[in-house]
Amino acid sequence: MKSETYCPIPFHHTIVRTNNHCSVCCAFQDKDHVEETGVNPNIHVNDLTDLSEYLNSDAIVEIQQKMLNGEKVAGCKVCYERESFGYESVRTKELKRIIDNEHSDVIYEKAISGEKLDLTYLEITFGNFCNLACRSCGSELSTSWYEDDAWMHDNTEYGKYFIKRWQGHGKLNVTRDFNVKDLKDLKLIKITGGEPMLHPNFYKFLGAMPQINIACEIFTNTSHVPKKRLLNSLLKFKKIKLFLSIDDIGTGQEYMRHNSNWDTTVKSTIEWLKWTKDNTDKVQLILAPTFSIYNAESVPRLLDWWLNITNDYLGEDADRVIGGVHSNILSRPEWMQLFLHKRKEEILKQSYHYLKYLKKSDLYGASKMTNVVSGFINYLDAPVSKNKLKILREEFVEITTHLDRRRNQSLEKVYPKLYEDFKEEFEEFAKRD
Repeated sequence: MKSETYCPIPFHHTIVRTNNHCSVCCAFQDKDHVEETGVNPNIHVNDLTDLSEYLNSDAIVEIQQKMLNGEKVAGCKVCYERESFGYESVRTKELKRIIDNEHSDVIYEKAISGEKLDLTYLEITFGNFCNLACRSCGSELSTSWYEDDAWMHDNTEYGKYFIKRWQGHGKLNVTRDFNVKDLKDLKLIKITGGEPMLHPNFYKFLGAMPQINIACEIFTNTSHVPKKRLLNSLLKFKKIKLFLSIDDIGTGQEYMRHNSNWDTTVKSTIEWLKWTKDNTDKVQLILAPTFSIYNAESVPRLLDWWLNITNDYLGEDADRVIGGVHSNILSRPEWMQLFLHKRKEEILKQSYHYLKYLKKSDLYGASKMTNVVSGFINYLDAPVSKNKLKILREEFVEITTHLDRRRNQSLEKVYPKLYEDFKEEFEEFAKRD
């Protein structure tokens, strides 16, 4: 029987980050793990003869053994936290994804027998080139954050959230020339960014891969309308799951994902929907928002927009080819977390009403959204100490003020209710600043 802390990810997967280091997964907190254990699980990608060596390295084997023994792993705190709130974690999503796949048993049998493990799932970001500077992001994953990050670091007291070490280093790019040994056992590749489809190495990487036997998950910020060359290149994969990173509609999306244009986002979404309709045997389209204190009240309007546009373009196919919602509830940075909201009860009431609406709705795909709303409710209602709440709310007000000024944006105009909740604090900080 698999232990309660067992996760398949460290047994068949690695992520290659923009700094050229392999790590456990996108949710793994390297800093937490090093602080608690003194062991750094990261390995430079160019120090590996082939990528499967990472799975069999001493630091990763230690993590694997802890999971098999039912022990918690220091770097996995984000998943434990999400699961405690009844929300899907990276771990539970991965367990669900492969539970009906015979590959799941192969992974586990190799794990408990101590056999050499094969890399069958690779996550890669080619670099940090990105044309957007999303509120939930930073310089490590977006070149468009460079100047704002450095300015916030130099001109505010929030250096722990804003860094400048990327400043002057140019774009971050993964430098490995991936070879046949790296890719020979792959069953799934996940491509993230930056904006991966705008990166110059994107087509080079695709050209080197035996896509026909590999499934692909790829994230896009919908800041560009896909061209025919891109659409055709993706169809070489066995299966494609395309995740559209959209946090809100209209000016909300433009605020959350700085430099985005809502009209372009809609045009991009429509083009992806048309492509999906023409390739329903291969393609699954998924909405991938990031929820925080900013857009907490926007969940119903975003999901309504998604339901309507997918039903308009796909009709009854939406039930089959729209893969629900892959949402990310922010746990970092702390000053953006959902529980900082002052009107929790009102938003909870709104969310419960919306959950009932989804369960009764006759729109195709509505039933697939109930889990994300239920998880959102649990996260919003998470307990937190009064002292921590006070500190983080102060940070929210001050950082929002600085970023709004820096970017010529206005929380008051885009999210007036949220601004009104903190109006006294915003005005007080303006006097001191």
